Amino acid sequence: MRLVNTFPGFSRGRRALCAVFVCSSALGCAPAKAPPLAPLPNGCDPAAFAPPVCDDPSDERIQGILAGCGGSICHGGDAPQANLLLTPPSADVSIKALLDDYVNMPSWWDACSHRRLIDTSAIDCSFLFEKVATTPECGDRMPTALPPLAEADSECLRAWLHLNYGQ
Repeated sequence: MRLVNTFPGFSRGRRALCAVFVCSSALGCAPAKAPPLAPLPNGCDPAAFAPPVCDDPSDERIQGILAGCGGSICHGGDAPQANLLLTPPSADVSIKALLDDYVNMPSWWDACSHRRLIDTSAIDCSFLFEKVATTPECGDRMPTALPPLAEADSECLRAWLHLNYGQ
């Protein structure tokens, strides 16, 4: 089945999901098993986190927080670092629509490919959050060329992730 023509406008992952749905529901074939999510990173226990505190976990606030990440040499433009685009390419693309592509997606770091950028099974253990909030398991804390995010900003990012992707 050619997924590119079958589901135009969808990312590769969404085309594959659509193909599985069409196969399992319309054609009656056995549904494919989703790959299991990676085990939680060493020492990360979502139960150890207090609920996030943020006075304004809005899309606008998060877009403002991530705006500094999207400079021309970092996570913006046509060739973002680590293939991680963190600033919408145009005003009609929401930050949520942009980050939807990173839900349960493995990290691109070889040593951390077992980690999920936005881990819906453990939002507080998401690699994306870890990279900006603390010393990460792999690579450097972000942003590298600027001071670390203020704790209030990283908490708002965590609150926003919970609101949008938490289960």
